Amino acid sequence: MRPELPAAARLADYLRQIDASRYYSNFGPFACPLEDRLAEHYGVGSESVEKVANATLDQALTLPAPGSEARHLYAMRGMAHGRYTQ
Repeated sequence: MRPELPAAARLADYLRQIDASRYYSNFGPFACPLEDRLAEHYGVGSESVEKVANATLDQALTLPAPGSEARHLYAMRGMAHGRYTQ
């Protein structure tokens, strides 16, 4: 399988905004608004959405602690670019 990435020209404006902010990971110009949009889409508070670096961290964070009374834990996984071709 090979990823089908968007053309570089389509990403140029986003990359300029990222460079201008000098945030290359969490709390950048796109990361926080993405959390807000996902929370709105799923009808939950923004404190219920968290970005993580990889699926391993996602799984670790969504497992209830031993002895906890957590009842509603959801994990949403997705591909970085969404589409793949063969």
